[in-house]
Amino acid sequence: MSFLSKYQGKRVTIDPKNPEALGICDYTDFVFNHKDLVKQMEWRGDSLVWTGWMVGRPYVDTPNEQNRPPLVKDDPRPIKDPRVPQDTVQDTLNFGAPGIASSAVQVNYTDPEINPLPSYNQVLQRLNQVRFNEGSLINE
Repeated sequence: MSFLSKYQGKRVTIDPKNPEALGICDYTDFVFNHKDLVKQMEWRGDSLVWTGWMVGRPYVDTPNEQNRPPLVKDDPRPIKDPRVPQDTVQDTLNFGAPGIASSAVQVNYTDPEINPLPSYNQVLQRLNQVRFNEGSLINE
């Protein structure tokens, strides 16, 4: 009976007439009846997967819902050969500002021949001329 007293405790029940297997909890190293060990599960992808750990019932972690991937809806199907109203196209060409004449010219800021970019010193000089006074902008 000394062998049985080694494993007696609040987590193990041993019946000498009907012996059952014992197992060790992977989290706590406590001895449990094998029937009281549970597979530890966790979310991987869209399903629950066994982690390979056998854990005593009091120490089982519930799978965390934050490990599930979010449900993302598909993009809407594109329309074949869409037709957009012409006034919308013109407003888009005028940088989204309605009311600008249709002869508005788009300026290519990357072409130095059309609109040369100011040098760094010119930009600093211009910024030094700007002053703020009581929440309003004063341009000298």
